Amino acid sequence: MKRLVAVLGTAILFTSLAGATFLCTLSGTPALVTQGGLAEPVGDVALQCAGTANQTVQLTLSVLLEQRVANPIDFAGGDNGGVTLWLDSGTTPVPLPNKPRLVGNLVIFENIVASSNPFGLLTFRVTGLRAEAAETMAASVQILASTPMLLPGNRVVVGRAAPGLFATLMPAAVCCAGPPLPASFDWDGVLARGPWPAVARVTEGYASAFQPVQIPGPPDRATRLLIRLNGLPPGSRVLVPDAIAGNNALQPTSSGAFGTDPDPGFYNPSSPPPLLLSRVAQAEETGAGGFPVLWPGSPAALTSVGEAVVVDDQAWAVYQVMEADAGRVESAEIPLWIFSPTTRDNQLVIARAEVKLAPLSDEPGPVAGAPLPRYRDAEVSPDCDVWGDCEADYFPLLQVTPSQTTEFVLQSGGGVKDAYLFVRNQGGWFIEWEASVRYLSGDGWIRLWGIGGYSEGSYHYQLNPKDLPPGEYRAEIVFHQKNAPTGRNSEIVIPVKLTVTEGPPPQPPQPPQPPAAPAPRVWAAMTVPFALQGPFSSGGLIRLQGMFFAEETVVTVGGLPAQVVSVQPGELIVRLPDAAERGWQPVIAANGGQQSEPLLIDVLPVAPSIVTVANADGSGNTETSPVAAGEEIVLQVTGTALADEPAWVNVHDRWAPAQKQAGAGPGLHALRMTIPGDLPAMMTAVKVCVSGPTVDSICSHPAPVWIGNRQ
Repeated sequence: MKRLVAVLGTAILFTSLAGATFLCTLSGTPALVTQGGLAEPVGDVALQCAGTANQTVQLTLSVLLEQRVANPIDFAGGDNGGVTLWLDSGTTPVPLPNKPRLVGNLVIFENIVASSNPFGLLTFRVTGLRAEAAETMAASVQILASTPMLLPGNRVVVGRAAPGLFATLMPAAVCCAGPPLPASFDWDGVLARGPWPAVARVTEGYASAFQPVQIPGPPDRATRLLIRLNGLPPGSRVLVPDAIAGNNALQPTSSGAFGTDPDPGFYNPSSPPPLLLSRVAQAEETGAGGFPVLWPGSPAALTSVGEAVVVDDQAWAVYQVMEADAGRVESAEIPLWIFSPTTRDNQLVIARAEVKLAPLSDEPGPVAGAPLPRYRDAEVSPDCDVWGDCEADYFPLLQVTPSQTTEFVLQSGGGVKDAYLFVRNQGGWFIEWEASVRYLSGDGWIRLWGIGGYSEGSYHYQLNPKDLPPGEYRAEIVFHQKNAPTGRNSEIVIPVKLTVTEGPPPQPPQPPQPPAAPAPRVWAAMTVPFALQGPFSSGGLIRLQGMFFAEETVVTVGGLPAQVVSVQPGELIVRLPDAAERGWQPVIAANGGQQSEPLLIDVLPVAPSIVTVANADGSGNTETSPVAAGEEIVLQVTGTALADEPAWVNVHDRWAPAQKQAGAGPGLHALRMTIPGDLPAMMTAVKVCVSGPTVDSICSHPAPVWIGNRQ
């Protein structure tokens, strides 16, 4: 392709020096496209030339995009991939029969024969180009003609990327068994059962981000939304509406979560058309395939209900944009109703919703048979800033109120003092929170009974002056809201003051006792190697920080013995037992009969963490010792003892499977990945994603990797 571009550039220079018969200008239509899109439609490219009237010209016209072209052009098979060249200098545009040829990112139209109009104008327009989205998307044009044609400026902007989707997601708190499935699959039947609801409110990132079905046209060439629920109780069924009317409909679909009563919505054809979404039956987990169950037509109440696909603890449903108003930003509410088995235990389970633009893909470029459009799996930001309702009372809002004074006076060496706070949700839906202690003076004199949850009511804590000398001590109990649908987690600080006075008279002297080994103290648990506060995994490594650690120190996790890998005066490296159960488990360090206070840690079956990144020769991967593109890196990873095969390794924007191999030490596994040969020299990131028992997918924090030039 470089040689072809060079030839075309030489031709431009030659015609310029020979004296131009036609003077050409280039213009582009900068289209707004969606971030993360792998096949976004960019704006038209127009070439307008002025010269001699009614003159016939034979030429080759090439358009070079700076991003990867996504049109599946097959020159040999006669498939233009949706790209058309128009002669636009007549009374009406005329499509030319010349099929494009794709070479890299260069779209070439060869053997064009066209004549200028009576005014000497000769105008071409290229439409239908698709490319991977970027902040700024530009195209360059080259001309090789039988008649001299001068093009002073050959680069134009044809696209700019912006977020295409915002969403506010309300999770479901499935606290109890049931309810049973409704007798009729419609809104009335569903709501009569009182199922556990989750809700996704979706909003366009910009007007026209939701592209509707074009009739006539391919039925799947439109924006789709993939909605997933994670964390369902085993055996659950999930029902969803068959169709959704947007906020600009005669009667929008209302989930009941945003200050209005539930309503199925009403579709009424109009101009401009309101937003209409249809459930896609038999869609794949990526959002591809299947067929819409509702097509625009006569006015109708959208009361019918279908069923989402459920696999293990995850459900998904796909919606396709059938109609939309390109002139305004539109929004829609999509409820998901959970029916858990009526025979299960009454145990609280949080099912979390997520929404993505679909179909999902990691295949950029002209991939034959790949969906158009398609998108990378990217996080979606909340939409409450768009609608200005981030402070609305239907969102959860944490409130903590002391039941008594938080200033206490206790005797040194005395017993514990019980105290209470009231935790409540001042808003709607349900609240999630966690609590911790921040000491301003002294240490260890407050005990929290519970460090988080979903419940409202009395919260118990204790003050212990036993080991405190007389004086004044201050601390803060910090309550932090979690998983707020708006992304704005409130924090409430309760100041606590303890004044310790002289204790009772000293006891008579006792016979000297041999000094006992001091009890270990454990005050922090962190991941290896990063100092992050979990989660941790069965069979994985963990860093415990504290004091009074010794070679004979033993550690238990959830009552099970753990392997102590390394001992330092203030730090232990410990391998968690493979049988450690999921959830908050106590960690206790002991020296003989002396043991630490329990420290609760969050344990998952799998939680990968990259410990080291090495080159194939065993040297550490650094800026001065990079891995060459096309060569192998070796990751030492912890937290993968129970992970399914294969693990998935991501470098920059590339994924590859990797099989676990024996690692360099206890709790470690080695993963190998070959750096793609086309990646440039750069510093980028590598991460590892795995699945395991009850964990669908979890990824490590990214670690840096340096890539050098290919040898």
